[in-house]
Amino acid sequence: MTDLSPGAIQRIVESVHHWHHTIHFPHGIVSPGAYDPRQLFDSLALSDLRGKRVLDVGTRDGFFAFACEKLGAEVVAIDHTDPANTGFLAARRILGSSVEYVQANVYTLDPEKLGSFDVILFLGVLYHLRHPLLALDRLRALSRGLLYVESLVCDQSIFTGLQQTRALAKIAPALVDIPIAQFLPFGRFHPDWTNKWSPNVACFRALVEDSLFTVEDVQQWGDRALIRAVAHDSPELLRRAELDRGLEPR
Repeated sequence: MTDLSPGAIQRIVESVHHWHHTIHFPHGIVSPGAYDPRQLFDSLALSDLRGKRVLDVGTRDGFFAFACEKLGAEVVAIDHTDPANTGFLAARRILGSSVEYVQANVYTLDPEKLGSFDVILFLGVLYHLRHPLLALDRLRALSRGLLYVESLVCDQSIFTGLQQTRALAKIAPALVDIPIAQFLPFGRFHPDWTNKWSPNVACFRALVEDSLFTVEDVQQWGDRALIRAVAHDSPELLRRAELDRGLEPR
């Protein structure tokens, strides 16, 4: 529990230019975030994480990282931006947290530097990436257990125009179970230039499975889906991935 006064906490919260996460702090003080992650965190159904290492990729203000630490985990939080550009440092100070922040790109994550993790959270990041399969390959190299991936999906909301959507089943019902993804060039389908891909659930699942994870559960609501998967070994899939990266052994 923090020993900061309500006034001190409020001043720290107000010192952050932009909060992405709504985070509930002591004394009823709440950050003015654009997104409340509590429902998604509940969907993860995480419980006792004592003795576990957790990696939170795309941590932003750190909601999920701090929530996992509260459950007993040793947590490493990853994001591409300087933490001073987010609310992470403020939240860590208020909560008296020990979560480690590493500024890094998901494509360059290295198990020799970071070690391995029992639980990896990859929430709301995949569809922003130019190379989603490469990112999943990098996470597989760090995983010794569970992976949770949450993404935009197109099953209920395939884009037909700028911010105009229809259900995939109404446009092309035969494609619902075929792994496909819609590319979102900026300004044509979506005003957010960081949104790159919207896979259907079949494609989302296939991407995770092709990265040497076994999918255990899929939850879908609206235009979002959450996958829980566990790392596994497949020499054949690994060989194919290495060939694809030009790493065929001599």
